[in-house]
Amino acid sequence: MGFRPSRVLLFVTLLLSVVAGSAAGDDRDIARDDEITELKRKLDVVVTELETLRTQVVAPEAPSQLVSQYGLGPAASKIYGVARGVSIGGYAEGAYVRGNSGADDSWDMTRVVAYLGYKFNDWIVFNTELEFEHASTSREGSVSVEFATLDFLLRPEINVRAGLVLIPMGIVNELHEPPFYFSNFRPTPERVIIPSTWRENGMGIFGNLGERLSYRVYVVNGMLASDFSSAGLRGGRQNGSESIANDLAVVGRLDLDLFEGMRVGGSYYAGNSGQDQDIDVGGTDFDVPDARTTVWEVHGEYRWQGLTTRALWTQAHVADAGSLSSLLSASGADDP
Repeated sequence: MGFRPSRVLLFVTLLLSVVAGSAAGDDRDIARDDEITELKRKLDVVVTELETLRTQVVAPEAPSQLVSQYGLGPAASKIYGVARGVSIGGYAEGAYVRGNSGADDSWDMTRVVAYLGYKFNDWIVFNTELEFEHASTSREGSVSVEFATLDFLLRPEINVRAGLVLIPMGIVNELHEPPFYFSNFRPTPERVIIPSTWRENGMGIFGNLGERLSYRVYVVNGMLASDFSSAGLRGGRQNGSESIANDLAVVGRLDLDLFEGMRVGGSYYAGNSGQDQDIDVGGTDFDVPDARTTVWEVHGEYRWQGLTTRALWTQAHVADAGSLSSLLSASGADDP
């Protein structure tokens, strides 16, 4: 049987076809494996992102350390430490008082507070404090919104806050979380002269100027002079409840960190409190005087290891106080 080049050529062609088909199959297998690997990687990424989103929105992880921010207490500042979504915090305070001279002993759940916040993104934050006093509204208790603000965090030097704001005065009014004030009850000067907890509807700016200086400046509705009394200004707070805003007030605060552990500061409040109101005396309406109200204070705090010392000096002045007192007395108002 003689040599036939055509048969050899056919054999070589068939062999090359088999080799080419095998190589193509190997390439397809490799490509398929690469696609599966890439799909697995993408799926892992999606699962991780969904888990992160679920954690942030539904149950955000608490920051490792609670610190005061933007003038608020550590628990109230919790929302600023989350990446996004809901934050829940709070505290409870109770007191047992031993009665003297035959008075009853008492044990009161003074307040239970819940902080609820929502961080929409890295620069829009809603924060609020809800307070339940004395355990039950059926026994002289109450439920109040202590503050409810929408913050726009623009930059460290200037940010915007609007809503029911805490008046930035003294030490306790903003930082009123136990045990960050001392003793079981809030200090008398910051209950009588600075009527803590003092909050009003308004808006303003706040921020840090460098590493050591912070400020807050708000425009708020004024107080209500017709509710003042000889006991002080406390009754004149409107607390965001259908507030009369014919007269506005301005309040500002500065704090300076002199050195590690040492902070000094001061604040000033000024505004009319008459609110264009009338008081009925024997069937005749009399105008409430403007009763321009000013409150100022200076404070300092020094922390060294486990020692903390604080000092505060505050004064308040009400113009037309004599006329206002006479009018309130003539109208039959309690405790003029």
